[in-house]
Amino acid sequence: MIDQRRFRSLLLAVGIVGVLPSTLLGQQTGDFADPQIKAALQEISAGQIQSDIEKLVSFQTRSTISAQDPDSIKAGHGIGAAREWIKSEFERYSRDCGGCLEVKTDSFTQPASERVPSPTELTNVYAVLKGTNAEDAKRIVLVTGHYDSRNSGP
Repeated sequence: MIDQRRFRSLLLAVGIVGVLPSTLLGQQTGDFADPQIKAALQEISAGQIQSDIEKLVSFQTRSTISAQDPDSIKAGHGIGAAREWIKSEFERYSRDCGGCLEVKTDSFTQPASERVPSPTELTNVYAVLKGTNAEDAKRIVLVTGHYDSRNSGP
């Protein structure tokens, strides 16, 4: 039913990367006190991470001001296509875990600026993982990350 390995890898790669270095620094023996964390870390797949990176590269550009029109999205080109792929991946993870993730988007218009020559609609894609027991019911984990690119060379 649920692809636990892929789901845990996603959560760890996106959600814990920022916290992990400080956690590791606090460990005297190098062992994790929490066996669930240790088990989850062992399930991270370098091959899956590489595959996800290659998929993001396949959109050719993820510049903030790149294509978002339906034809470009259908052709798999530009930031709009990348956004739709990420959203569909989050939705698939949610289906695989019985609806444990609430997938959302947050769109806004970025006014013209130095890097954005004209007003441009930008969209964040994220998922909310809520606590599952009474003790953790008010806690959430946001699964998110930057998916745009800023190319600075020929």
